[in-house]
Amino acid sequence: MVACSVCLFLGFAATGCKKPTQTTAVDTHVFDTAASELKEAWSTALSADQTNDYATAYLTLRQMQGQPALNAAQIRAIAAQSTLVHARMNDAAQKGDSNALRAIQDIRAAQRSRGR
Repeated sequence: MVACSVCLFLGFAATGCKKPTQTTAVDTHVFDTAASELKEAWSTALSADQTNDYATAYLTLRQMQGQPALNAAQIRAIAAQSTLVHARMNDAAQKGDSNALRAIQDIRAAQRSRGR
């Protein structure tokens, strides 16, 4: 799943992507009863997304995907939120947003350093 997501990300980053035609609703409360580490990571990702800190949001969500304690609803929420962050980041990058362009570079560098 991680390898597939990385390929998808690199494909979007290389070719660009259009805005999603349908907005995915993310249940932001699926981590309310999660372990404190997961709650904190989810909160960090959502906060970063709200401030257009795309790299932090995306990389935090990617890190969360590997956690064994996730339930099905949490996995879906992470995937949906990752998709939304990715789409917004690419849309901003296509419009020349230097923050989004830098985030794409940061994400690529982080993925290379992890051997992905």
